[in-house]
Amino acid sequence: LAAKTAQSDLEPHNRLHRHADERTDAALLALSGLVGTTVKTIEVFDNAQLFGTAPISAMIVYKNRDFFKSGYRKYHLTSTTDDDVMAMREVIYRRYHRVLSEGLERPDLVLVDGSKGQVRAAAETLSSLNMDIKVAGLKKDRRHQLEGLVVGREVHILKKNSDVYRLLGKLSEEVHRFAVGFHRKTRGKAVRSFLDDIPGIGPARRTMLLKHFKTREALDHATGEELAALGLPKTVIKALKERKP
Repeated sequence: LAAKTAQSDLEPHNRLHRHADERTDAALLALSGLVGTTVKTIEVFDNAQLFGTAPISAMIVYKNRDFFKSGYRKYHLTSTTDDDVMAMREVIYRRYHRVLSEGLERPDLVLVDGSKGQVRAAAETLSSLNMDIKVAGLKKDRRHQLEGLVVGREVHILKKNSDVYRLLGKLSEEVHRFAVGFHRKTRGKAVRSFLDDIPGIGPARRTMLLKHFKTREALDHATGEELAALGLPKTVIKALKERKP
């Protein structure tokens, strides 16, 4: 009797899981149709940087209908520009050169957070390694919300109530979460080395400069008048302008 009661109690839970698996399978089937190959394992990349400093990339893995967290990887990039296409070339080369040299499992799909430029960079890098792996991109709208899937030169706008949109949305959120967490730790060190050695720049002024100037290059080329307009004393402006870029 106890066994029957337990089985009865578990049945709604089991139905829920079966339904979730069915929707995931439907999403993977739709995704496979969009990219032109059967998709079961996906590696997803997202890049981040601040003022051309602390450039990083993060990779998550999705397999067997779930996130495969032991396969996640973090990369400190050598590029010191804010060129996301260059960053994508670097991380894709580093990841899949290692896959080749160590005989690691290859994904069915490489998914990059970006549009046509990033997709093309990833595809060309894989081609240079003689690796035939499908590449697609997560295209965002102006509010940085998932809008479509970039495959080659085409952009497939996704219905927000579709299973494939929900799956790609989960992948986008997870890789962004992983990348942001890694970048926060990295950029804290980079920002300290970037501005904190300059006399007269403390936490408040550092925050103000980071908010006002969108790139490190913009700060490097800021005029004395522009810096003075932000309330910086002449001595601080002089120290800032004399520092090595």
